[in-house]
Amino acid sequence: MNDRSISLQKLYTLEEVSMTFWEVEKRRMAKGLTSEEKLSLEKASLALRELERTMIRTQQKDLLKKLKLDAKPLQELTREIEAKNKNLDGLAARLEKVTCLLDDFLQILDKIRDEG
Repeated sequence: MNDRSISLQKLYTLEEVSMTFWEVEKRRMAKGLTSEEKLSLEKASLALRELERTMIRTQQKDLLKKLKLDAKPLQELTREIEAKNKNLDGLAARLEKVTCLLDDFLQILDKIRDEG
């Protein structure tokens, strides 16, 4: 995979992370959420924002290590939301999509690092 493909994948992943962040923010403002749902959404928002910031500011050499660290809390929150918060079903699917995209991106970066 060449640098252009990596950049395009990074941009696509970044766009999905950003759109999901704003979906979480929109859901956080909804009325009728339980305190548990509010807390889950707040955690998801923070994890997505940190992931977004990492993708923007990190050079490619450090990107893989930092993204793996930032991805773990998001993966855990996705499972938590799926298990506990029935009112947030659509959001759990969106978070799962971002998590899968991130995993794919990390696998690409791992492969490139191993080949390079």
